[in-house]
Amino acid sequence: MNRYCFALLGLLISAVAGCVQDPLLTGPEIPAPSAKGVYILNEGLFGRGNASMSYYDLESFRVYNNVFSTVNNKSLGDVGNSIVIRGNLGYIVVNNSHKIEVIDINTNVNVGTIFVGAGRSPRQLAFLDDNRALVTNLYDASVLLIDLKT
Repeated sequence: MNRYCFALLGLLISAVAGCVQDPLLTGPEIPAPSAKGVYILNEGLFGRGNASMSYYDLESFRVYNNVFSTVNNKSLGDVGNSIVIRGNLGYIVVNNSHKIEVIDINTNVNVGTIFVGAGRSPRQLAFLDDNRALVTNLYDASVLLIDLKT
């Protein structure tokens, strides 16, 4: 009988705690990223278009969720796969939306979108130099060369 009481008490505590919002995980403001932080790309559910990006500030120990959509007032897309940073730009590969979103990492503002074309699902991105990058395709053994300036 005592085991059932403890189990019921545990469920009750979990239900109440689940309703309380942790101030470390939320915040109405999205600060500019610091030099000491980590981007977290949340893949989302396939076909739902609900990929998101979070930012963990190592100085304040705060997580800011939905950074991309909050700052840019638009959805990131369907299946966020990877993010690569070069210079002041972050390249977010969103494979089922067939695109790469480019953000200014100082402000998180979307500065451009690279569409890779229908039938291509970008997976990983690697830079050749400041002007060119290679992007792998999820569904076949192809590699796409992208001119980052155009």
